[in-house]
Amino acid sequence: MEKIPVMDQGPTPTCYAHSASQLIDAFRFSHGDRNYSHLTSPLVTAVYYATARKNKSYNTGFTDVAIAEILRRGSCSEQAIETQFHVEEFRNFFEDIFPKFESRSLLRHSEECYSAQPRVLDSSVELIGFLDKDRRLAYLERVFKEICKNRSLQIPKSNGIPIEVAVVEGKAPNWRTIFKKTFARELKDNRSQPLEISYCSDVLYNPMISIATQTTTFEESKCKAYHSSVVVGRRKTLAGKCQLLVRNSYGKGCTGYAWECEQGQIWVDQDALIENIKSIRYIK
Repeated sequence: MEKIPVMDQGPTPTCYAHSASQLIDAFRFSHGDRNYSHLTSPLVTAVYYATARKNKSYNTGFTDVAIAEILRRGSCSEQAIETQFHVEEFRNFFEDIFPKFESRSLLRHSEECYSAQPRVLDSSVELIGFLDKDRRLAYLERVFKEICKNRSLQIPKSNGIPIEVAVVEGKAPNWRTIFKKTFARELKDNRSQPLEISYCSDVLYNPMISIATQTTTFEESKCKAYHSSVVVGRRKTLAGKCQLLVRNSYGKGCTGYAWECEQGQIWVDQDALIENIKSIRYIK
């Protein structure tokens, strides 16, 4: 994971795409891929995810399904997207581009934003059609297909076996034990693959929060914000507690977290975190 920077999704609800991209890149780099400058674009992943499912929004999704989309279409370079759109950070993309959709002023900015791909759309009339709110994702998908055509990588199979994503749900009667065993098994050494967690991120700011009940259900109303993050490490404290290193997608800042934080990565007590996890996903 040291070759993958901490990401910042900004105000976009695309945590699932950020987790999927990181899991894919971690798999690539741990299986011999040395093309460290090629990082999978969460933006492309989110748009492809939405259009493949005919969703009208890129908001929210499932990491395992997003990974399947990357495997199907390939990993498109984040650097290629940033260069093409003259955007230095993912978090700025929707903030900068979508208001132009809303105001229907994109034509004024088309030379600046899309100058290298002038033939993606056949005419200004077609562009105006894609400015409609319900078609903006279709427009971005079409642009991305053109940009990514020669800037995508196909993810190799693992020892000739297609990649599979394991999904561990908090439903079995002994789900807490299953979660603990999953973390212990999958994070046993430095060569381990990261895991994605779908959880109540309130626990990052309030150690006492717990949405779990004594059974296999979760009290949804207790949580202000459900989120997806990647767990990249495991350790024992001097007091003997097991902690998990949660890599968040809110940048490298540490302001507001209730736990020890290093460059946007937070050490959280495993027991506290598990009380707020609904599911775990990881590449086998």
